[in-house]
This record gives sequence, C-alpha cells and structure tokens, in this order.
Amino acid sequence: MRIRILDLVDQSPVLAGAPLGRTVFARLAISAAAADGDEPIILDLTGVDVMTASFLREAVIRFRDLLASQAPARPLLVANLTEQVAGEFDFYLGQTRDVLWSAQVDAAGVVTDRQLLGTLDSAERATLEAVE
Repeated sequence: MRIRILDLVDQSPVLAGAPLGRTVFARLAISAAAADGDEPIILDLTGVDVMTASFLREAVIRFRDLLASQAPARPLLVANLTEQVAGEFDFYLGQTRDVLWSAQVDAAGVVTDRQLLGTLDSAERATLEAVE
C-alpha cells in the first residue's frame, strides 16, 4: 500500500508542528485500517520540502509504532525523501537511537536505493547484516 503524504495535508510541502503531526497520524491510521493484505506500507514523501522533528515524531514514528503493534508483518518504508528531509530523519532518529527504512520508489512502485536511516548499535547491525 502506498500513501502519498501530500494528499493528507492539502498538498502543503511544509510539514511542521505536533498538532499537524497528530492530525496526519489519525489520517494514516484510517488509511492503513482500510487496506487489505500484509504488504509493506510505503509513505511517499514526494514533494515534501520541510518536515520538523515534532511532526516526524507525532505522525511518522507514531504510525510506525502503531503498525508494529497491530500488524508486525507490515513494515513502514518512507520513500522519496529530499536531502533536507532525510537530514531531519537522520538527526531525529540519531537522537532517539531509532531507525526507519527509506528508499526511492518510482511511479510503477519499483523500490531502489533502500537504506536504513538512524542509528543501530553493533549487535543490532550484526543481526541485520546476518539476515540480509
């Protein structure tokens, strides 16, 4: 399932603040609940120019945690991040010692350039490398 985040925020390229993050989280939760299957959820950030840490925490991280608690087989992949938005993810995830999968996803849904954003400790990194 692919969710284009700009469709949830009236096409605004600036995603800032905890209140907007909570609103988007609710919309993401409704979208995911309506979907069938166990395929990964791709949160497409095409067109997002700015995303603050407070928005990221309240929308994306809460949504990822909801998915993990309700449907562990449905991972979240954030896609098509600009360099600035990827930097905000790296900063926030580094501070919280957390990780998220990121990639580029084209119009046909082809996933390329998959990478882990954030920080893994050495044991977690060894486990990840063993299963890849």
